[in-house]
Amino acid sequence: LRKNFDFYRMRDYLRAKLEGGEAEVLGNRIATRLVSASNGEYANQVTDLASYHSVAREIAARWCYPITVDANIFPGATYNPLRGAGYKETSAEIARSAKVLSNSVIGSESVLEERVSVISSVIGRRVRVAEGSILRHCHVWDGARIGPGVQVARAIVGREVEIGSNCVIAEGCVLGSGVVLAPDTRIPPGTWVTCSSEEFDEDLDENEDENE
Repeated sequence: LRKNFDFYRMRDYLRAKLEGGEAEVLGNRIATRLVSASNGEYANQVTDLASYHSVAREIAARWCYPITVDANIFPGATYNPLRGAGYKETSAEIARSAKVLSNSVIGSESVLEERVSVISSVIGRRVRVAEGSILRHCHVWDGARIGPGVQVARAIVGREVEIGSNCVIAEGCVLGSGVVLAPDTRIPPGTWVTCSSEEFDEDLDENEDENE
């Protein structure tokens, strides 16, 4: 079964098996259930960063009711609605001039300073966003620090990341946990930044299989 993890969709798995002439699928059955949006049902699959953000937005928009952000189903969660703009936990601090829009989520002990804009984004716990920064369609994980005048769009900011003032993080970027960016840094679209010194080896799985 390990080798079948390469198939994101069931149709691709079946096509590969049938076209390959493998008899192991003959006589087997696959059970399915159709989900009806008109009946308030919901199902989705996370296979990449785009679908990860899409599912997060749909949960914040209450598509999964009664499983909602303010249902606080996880221990210690204290989320409350933000006048149609999203949710915040009770200990989060939002400055008077800061804007939280489009079903954003703000975690506990996080601080949004003056003139910060958070649009359709998920902010974790203990995050500080300095004045004038703009976050659009992004995910900021616990403990991150974002300096003043920073712009982040459709990106993921990992745990304990520190972003200096006036940085620009373009679409599709991922900042791994513990990454520190100097002021005025520009990260081009689709860039992944990590603290790890190891290079990713695409043949790692194949080598492991050969050694078994």
